[in-house]
Amino acid sequence: LAYRATSMAVQRVLIVTGWFPTATNPVGGLFVRRQAEALSDAGLTVRVLHLRSGAESAEPVQSADDRRLVVETAAVPVRLRVVQEFVAVARVLRTIRRFRPDVVHAHVFDVGLAAVVAGRLARVPVVVTEHWSRLLRGLRWFERPRARLAYRGAHRVVAVGHALARRVSDLSGRDDVVVVPNVVVTAGSVRALDGTPQPFRLVTVGSLTALKAQATLIDALAVLANDRGLDVHLTIAGDGPEAVALHDQAAEKGVVHLVEFMGRVAPADVEEILRRSHVFVLSSRVETFSVATAEALSIGLPVVVTGCGGPEDFVGPDDGVVVAIDDVNALADGIAAVLANWGAWSAPAIADRARHQFGPDTIACRLVEIYEAM
Repeated sequence: LAYRATSMAVQRVLIVTGWFPTATNPVGGLFVRRQAEALSDAGLTVRVLHLRSGAESAEPVQSADDRRLVVETAAVPVRLRVVQEFVAVARVLRTIRRFRPDVVHAHVFDVGLAAVVAGRLARVPVVVTEHWSRLLRGLRWFERPRARLAYRGAHRVVAVGHALARRVSDLSGRDDVVVVPNVVVTAGSVRALDGTPQPFRLVTVGSLTALKAQATLIDALAVLANDRGLDVHLTIAGDGPEAVALHDQAAEKGVVHLVEFMGRVAPADVEEILRRSHVFVLSSRVETFSVATAEALSIGLPVVVTGCGGPEDFVGPDDGVVVAIDDVNALADGIAAVLANWGAWSAPAIADRARHQFGPDTIACRLVEIYEAM
């Protein structure tokens, strides 16, 4: 049975975010939408205010009724930072006065500061959840004061991973930062891992960028296939600025025939791609969580991930292997270890652990507890 909030103290939640799926970027901020839907499914009335940066006027505000949510979109003009902040605060305050939420929940300090100021003016408690990997990579000098003000002004601060929580604590001086992971929605049954696959199909999902470091994975594939003689194929689902370079690298390493470049994949199709694979691999240099890794675990795939800040929170020895970042041989060794012990992996157990940690009911319950405690 789905979790349902029973307390009467918190019934209406306003989500304020700069990241949310759009027609042109359907995966941007998808984790924010899934969390909002989980709260709605738990019985709360949820409204989303998506503050989009752009040169166009913030008016008129466009609203769209969803089966679970009402989503408002407002453009914040690209001008002086002080002007942006003023417009954002005014827009959040306007929605607070119309919607009358019990809690404002902002995602990422960049809009969290406006939510904190508006919440203080309206006397509504504010939660700020941090997702941004920029904190792990290093904020720019002009971002640090804004982040500090947002965290210190919020009634509660949440981070999606422990490494990120430590960074938020260091920056804000708060010792009460709570870790709540992202929601992962899995529709189907557990992937069967019977028999010894030939070939083993590796898969990675994500934007093709330098930070995702798929170049390290292609080099590791070459080590496995060319130097160690393993029968492995790789599917890369995603698009980005490194796409051409990665294709050229695969050709140079003599493994282009072993790599399927799928390009951008709709969120609804990711689960099917994972089900056609045997092992999920994450080669990133930095992650605050890694939804893709959690999705792979949720259907029962063993994983090989780098210790990049996020997935090491939830990838244990019975789920897969954690290796060093930017280390081709370590990544190849990790993949080889998973394949060599293929019969030891229990897909149902892997999936059960992940679904318990990241399921919508679990996350909604934890958030409602945070709201109620304020």
